[in-house]
Amino acid sequence: MKLLPLSRLRSAGDSASERYLSPALKGHVTQSFSTSPLAGVEARIHNRIWAAIIDRRLRPGTRLKEETICEAFGVSRTIVRKVLLILEQEGALALPANRGAFVATPVPEEAVAIIELARLLTSHTVARLVSGFGKLSPDSWKLIDRHLEAEDAALARQDHRSLHRLVTEFPLLLSMLAGNRYIRTVQERVETLLAMVLALYQERPPEMPPPERHRCIADLIAKGEMVQAVQGVNDYYEALLQGLRIAPLSGEEDLHAILTDETGAPPSGEVRKKKVFPQVMKKKNLPK
Repeated sequence: MKLLPLSRLRSAGDSASERYLSPALKGHVTQSFSTSPLAGVEARIHNRIWAAIIDRRLRPGTRLKEETICEAFGVSRTIVRKVLLILEQEGALALPANRGAFVATPVPEEAVAIIELARLLTSHTVARLVSGFGKLSPDSWKLIDRHLEAEDAALARQDHRSLHRLVTEFPLLLSMLAGNRYIRTVQERVETLLAMVLALYQERPPEMPPPERHRCIADLIAKGEMVQAVQGVNDYYEALLQGLRIAPLSGEEDLHAILTDETGAPPSGEVRKKKVFPQVMKKKNLPK
């Protein structure tokens, strides 16, 4: 898979730095082979909406008003419509005729199928890494370690919004390191859909916090224990499945505040119900 250094993307509006929160993914971007390329403000709008969906500020069913996005970014409707169309092609939005744009709302049957597909993709990637097809170099392990440290830090400060994004980006990091760009692109779309499923239907998080699960999986990959590593992946997605409640959330979001807020904090006056995760287990030393 071809990776572009961040210095090559300055003219594209720093799209790589806005898209990912993980320090292991900042500065890298995969070249899409199934949608029109975006640059500058188009990439910034796309990445801002994508990130707001991933970290659950834009929940399924939220309407994205074109005029609000135009005002937030100072652009024309033509630019906004192009971005919204690409997000629909990626499965993130629904564009019903003459009704506007909405964050996609997976139905219960789709929610189960999305979790199953995420499980299959991640377990395949983990098996590939263990088998040697995607043999990890010392530099790759440094990237994994940096990501896991970011997850630990988000968990320690109970920064749930950042933790949601980092947990989503861990499978993307593994697939990037495994080297199959086609799986990498599909997985990114699936993880976007999975974020919608969890925002819509998750009643309780897995008993084992995702950062702890990710450290266990990384440790098993390092030891070459394929069966146990894949089982760890399967157990995680099974726990997600068992934690769903099939009843959608309700309420409207402040679209303008979400898209213009650089910090990712909730709009002023908004109170969010937090999930409290237990603290992560003591870190395991990864190969250097």
